[in-house]
Amino acid sequence: MMFDLGFSEEFFMGEGYDYCVLPPKTELPTSVLQALVSMHPKDWAVYCRTVLDVEPDAEAALPMAMRQVRRVNSCTSLTPPVEVLIGEGWALLVYDKAEL
Repeated sequence: MMFDLGFSEEFFMGEGYDYCVLPPKTELPTSVLQALVSMHPKDWAVYCRTVLDVEPDAEAALPMAMRQVRRVNSCTSLTPPVEVLIGEGWALLVYDKAEL
């Protein structure tokens, strides 16, 4: 079953982070932004080139990825970890920081 991403802005960007101040990479991301930043570099490159049609090191890549997440607007569950769909065949897991 699919659900809309009806979450707070903190779920998307994390607390205190933006495109200038990125969250640290982790295996247990607590925001969509942190999950994108934490993607394996090879996966990030393929995702950027195939889904976003942009080079992975382009300044616009991360904002484009976040717009794509909001455009897809789907997740497979409402309880953590939330599997967020980010493009056809692509998904990220976002964990609840209270449960880590």
